[in-house]
Amino acid sequence: KELRGVGRWHAERRERRSPMFSSVGYSFSKDAEAQKRDDVVALAEKDAVRREVAGEVAMTEGVPCPDGSSGSQQSASAGTHPPTEPVPPALSESAAGRKPDAVELSFLRCSYSLTVTRTGKPVPPFARMMCRVQTKERKLLSDVSAIVDGGRVLAVMGPSGAGKTTMLNMLTLERGKGKATGYITLNGHPLTPALYAKHCAVVTQQDLLWTFLTCRDHLRNAICLYRPSLGKAEREAAIDELLDATGLTSCQHTKAGNIFFRGLSGGQKRRLSLACALAKRPSVIFLDEPTSGLDSAAAAKIMALLKTVAHTMGIAIVCTIHQPSASVVEGFDDTLILSGGRIAFFGPASDISSHLERIGRPLPRNANPAEYALDVVNADFTSKRAVRAILDAWPAHAPEPEPREPRPLADMPPTASFAAQTAVLLRRHAVLTFREPVLYAARLLMIFLTNLFFAVVWVKTRDYTQEVALQKFFMMAFCVGVPALYTIIAVYGLNVEVAAVRKEIKDGMYSPNAYVLANVLLQVPAVFMLAAAALLPPWVVCDIAWPAFAPALLAFGTLLLALECCAQALSLLSNPLLGMMLFITHWFVSFLFSGVFVRISSVVWPLRALCYATPMRWGLPTLIYQLYAGGKNFAGAQDCTPTPELGAFCPGGFFCPGESLLTCYGKTGEQVLNTVGINFDVISSEFTLWRDMILMAVIALAWKLLFVVMFNRMCAGGTTPSKPGRPPPRLRHDVHATVGPSSAIKAPAFTCRQPPAVKMAQSKHGARLAFDEANLNATVGCGRSARTSQGHTPAVSDVGSDSRVSADIEDGTMDIRTTGVNGEEVTHQKTLDLDHVRIDREAKVWKLQDERDSQEMRTELAFIECSYSLTVGANGKLANPLTSRCAKTYEKLLLRSVSASVSAGHVLAVMGPSGAGKTTLLNMLTLEPGVGDATGYLTINGHPLTPA
Repeated sequence: KELRGVGRWHAERRERRSPMFSSVGYSFSKDAEAQKRDDVVALAEKDAVRREVAGEVAMTEGVPCPDGSSGSQQSASAGTHPPTEPVPPALSESAAGRKPDAVELSFLRCSYSLTVTRTGKPVPPFARMMCRVQTKERKLLSDVSAIVDGGRVLAVMGPSGAGKTTMLNMLTLERGKGKATGYITLNGHPLTPALYAKHCAVVTQQDLLWTFLTCRDHLRNAICLYRPSLGKAEREAAIDELLDATGLTSCQHTKAGNIFFRGLSGGQKRRLSLACALAKRPSVIFLDEPTSGLDSAAAAKIMALLKTVAHTMGIAIVCTIHQPSASVVEGFDDTLILSGGRIAFFGPASDISSHLERIGRPLPRNANPAEYALDVVNADFTSKRAVRAILDAWPAHAPEPEPREPRPLADMPPTASFAAQTAVLLRRHAVLTFREPVLYAARLLMIFLTNLFFAVVWVKTRDYTQEVALQKFFMMAFCVGVPALYTIIAVYGLNVEVAAVRKEIKDGMYSPNAYVLANVLLQVPAVFMLAAAALLPPWVVCDIAWPAFAPALLAFGTLLLALECCAQALSLLSNPLLGMMLFITHWFVSFLFSGVFVRISSVVWPLRALCYATPMRWGLPTLIYQLYAGGKNFAGAQDCTPTPELGAFCPGGFFCPGESLLTCYGKTGEQVLNTVGINFDVISSEFTLWRDMILMAVIALAWKLLFVVMFNRMCAGGTTPSKPGRPPPRLRHDVHATVGPSSAIKAPAFTCRQPPAVKMAQSKHGARLAFDEANLNATVGCGRSARTSQGHTPAVSDVGSDSRVSADIEDGTMDIRTTGVNGEEVTHQKTLDLDHVRIDREAKVWKLQDERDSQEMRTELAFIECSYSLTVGANGKLANPLTSRCAKTYEKLLLRSVSASVSAGHVLAVMGPSGAGKTTLLNMLTLEPGVGDATGYLTINGHPLTPA
């Protein structure tokens, strides 16, 4: 239908979600066919309006246009105009005025080396001081060069240990223990930490999201910090566009979650991390294994999304891929294959098969080029000599990348000011403080319950008698020392938080000092709330004077603040367990040398310095002072005036009739403090609240300054690789390889010196044979033999006069190729009877037996009619067992009547998208206890599967 005005189309377009990504098959919520039909209609309508406004078509066919020609004629003369795919405003702004190839990221002659011992182990910290330790240089990357243009996706692939993560760390300017050299430029400008923070973003392999923030919360904070000029309505519209573009609209109000709190799925977290990066509108995005841990469908959608984003916004995307399936391969334009830190291939992904064919590694029929390329460069499963030949062959085909002339970069809008950054972070962490129970809420509850327990234990201290005068002293020591130990929780919680904050600071979202200021503004009132929760139980249960509560709150709050700052500084350690152990040590030393267990005058130097440098030395005595001073008088003691006649019976102006001097502490609180101070030199009746608070604040400030210095140093941006020296000339290694006129390299022939690496090859008889490297380089002769169907063992003399023999196995035949001394290649074919091949296991080959030999010992695992259900509330969350009888609940089926069996010798793969029930089924089969109801039959050879 033809539209009658532009306003009608805009009204309908606002009601309909943006068809971006959906129009090319990347819809995450709608049915694919329905979404495609909607998008085609939307695109056709928009194209009709565009041509109508331009005067290209008439509103009704046959109606004359302004120039007098009919609409149909003008349309034919103007040619066919394919409808352009609409771009969401949130994304189109970044691409406005910028060509897709305007951005160019290049990294040239990049190398990375580590200093290790002769045995290949890391050098110990103090080994360099010891002259006997011998070291060597170990290269993790060697002369890696590539160029990524805007609008293209580069996939860095390779087997484990190939150097993918090292390469990505170099590109993102991550600090490392090794030495990095090379040239990394963005549009010809050296990539510095400041340039990186302005134009680049990274999506790490582990999604660094805030557990208790929703998708919408994440994007709102990101847009407020990256694009502060947007108004409220524009900001919400940009959030909606990003949610729709990344397929997160259906879960926009779901919290991110973590391993303890269930939230978004793995694929949704990955898309949310990408959406937060897109909120910056960067020029380059780095992704570390974005498809790892996802099912095949989610991985394909992620890569398709990346490709569409790159093409639409003109962004250069660099990602590492560990396991590329055929659908994932379609999601990237260029490929960089690494092996052992060297380049095996770089170029368009479509050229992988042609390059492998040129070097004598033709692609097998119906094989995935990327997977096959990774197989032939994997030295763990392919002979190292063959891998080295492939790596040596690359320089003959590698283009010579050279740095280009610097070009101007696209102007980036200014980020939020320091005050705005602080306000946004203050709001975000205030929400996290109330939502996240670990850091403060759980600690507040535990502190309250612990001190309530101590108050009940010492409940008799309510009676102000001589018997309990000293007991109040120990009660306060426990009510202060144990809650202070709970600060250890902050070490772990802040360590997890710092990882996410460091990534955001590196991406230029805000400055480190804005985070520090916002953290302090929340930290100070939070610790005083913890102090109030700790002091309320003893004050209420043990009947302590309320006028002393406020001074005690100030003292205890300052003490907890000093310990909190210490925990925050220790949270910067890479291993949180080490930080927690160090905090326990600090707490123990602080408690021991607080003066209530050991007399300070009896501590030897230099250990005595610890008595003055720990916060509990100043906090605990002043709290004990508030416990006694200004309170009620203690019964059992009477005032007296010391005279020569009374002598030792009235030493402190009081005495206890009928009581021993050892159990008489005094009538007033000051008298009790002076009596206790005889054995503890930090206890006295002197008012020292302000002095003690100032000293504890100084200790807290020292720890906070240490945290700020370490934190700023950690978030300093990164390290730019140093310039390499004179690059070595390119070497053409001709190890049994010949380069023809068309630069095609023939398959190398290797000399047999050891049993070949084995790999399974399928025969036409259904048996499996272990052989070297898929269809290539199976060695015969050299002391080894392979029995043919005629019982003949081929020798070197049978196939040629040279001892270098290679073979191919396919469909039960062996094609033996050899190069004679005269240079001629001779091929012989032998037929193998694979059903009866037996090779000694000690010779590193496989034993094959007929299936009938083990029929009697076959094992069969069967699971029949397996179901698993959970009891959930009306909101879909797990029902509370205590309230489930009163509240309305529902049964939610995670598995429904699943049945299958697997026999010995077979591999059963359980597959499905996220949330399909794979893990639930595996937990049932492994008899893992759960919170739901499991039903079904699990048997092994017909016997019920029990824990025994």
